[in-house]
Amino acid sequence: TAAAAADFNASSSRANLNSSQTIPRPEKASSVTNTAGFACLELQFSALTDSVLLQGKLERTLEKRVGRQFGPIGRKRLIVCLENVNMPLQDKYGSQSAIALLRQHMDHGFWYDRQKLTAKEIVDIQYIAVMNPDAGVKFINDRLAQKFFTIGMGFPATYQVQDLFTTLLRGAWSHTKARGDVMAVADTCIT
Repeated sequence: TAAAAADFNASSSRANLNSSQTIPRPEKASSVTNTAGFACLELQFSALTDSVLLQGKLERTLEKRVGRQFGPIGRKRLIVCLENVNMPLQDKYGSQSAIALLRQHMDHGFWYDRQKLTAKEIVDIQYIAVMNPDAGVKFINDRLAQKFFTIGMGFPATYQVQDLFTTLLRGAWSHTKARGDVMAVADTCIT
């Protein structure tokens, strides 16, 4: 699987990473949301996701700040979790309008108001995007991919999973002062 995250605002762009098909859920980030000035939004991409739908969902979480600048409600930073970012269908030209909207924001820091046809500067949004290699388009647009730090990795071998969970189990049991015979069972519990 491949995963990526990118942080964008009006003055800077930098990349972060999350390498898993299953991304951190916003409910798990709720403690961060309340204490650190963050808000979370999870968006599932599908074959029907287009730029109109994506822009509408993102704009529901924004408020006007100064001039034509918009940001998350309450002056927070918004973490947008985009699952299956490779799922939107390609049109006959090979483009995906939802991906084009993301690129518009990442490249230029704004998108256009669909009614007034004026630019809206969008600030304080961080994107975390995940691709499912078994569904949708196998590759995303190179112009979008260059904005992300991307890692692809396969599932670990059985012995690696066993070593990992055995180590975790032994560590958990060692804090409970488990007897030696109970500790010996750790190797046989994980198969």
